[in-house]
Amino acid sequence: MINRCFNEPRRRVGAMIEIIVILILSVSLAVGAIYLKYSLQSVDGIIVQAHRIKARNLAYAAYQKALITLKHQYAAGKTDWRYPEQKVTPANQMERALGDGNYKLLKVEIVRDLKTPYETINRTFHNAQYVIGDAEYGKYDVYRITSMGEVPSSKTRVKLTSLVKVIKEKVRY
Repeated sequence: MINRCFNEPRRRVGAMIEIIVILILSVSLAVGAIYLKYSLQSVDGIIVQAHRIKARNLAYAAYQKALITLKHQYAAGKTDWRYPEQKVTPANQMERALGDGNYKLLKVEIVRDLKTPYETINRTFHNAQYVIGDAEYGKYDVYRITSMGEVPSSKTRVKLTSLVKVIKEKVRY
């Protein structure tokens, strides 16, 4: 009977220690799960941002391809290149897969109307006079180039629209 009285407090203490250990383990598990979820979300966010940068660079590559083609067209004396209406290079050069993404040139056109935050300028920017002060320096064209870059693995797409001013200067002696 005396042995039994001394064992009961030990059992209660042992049970309290087990409960405390279980509580500490469950709190640690909850904190670990929250940390793991936050870490995985951070990694996913970093990957998505990297794919956006990659898609932007691919769209810029298509833009650069359009600029090179535009330069070659002007060198050949053709000053009204439009894409996709006028295909002057093979189609695989305007649509290409690079690495785990691809780029595509969507449109090249001469600007007909220019929308600014304040107004819409309705005039054609083809063979417009290039004047500085009173001196006429030649003519210029303004092109709108629209390109797209895509990373299919994350379904990330970037569309890039740019205005390019091509100046055809007169030779002055």
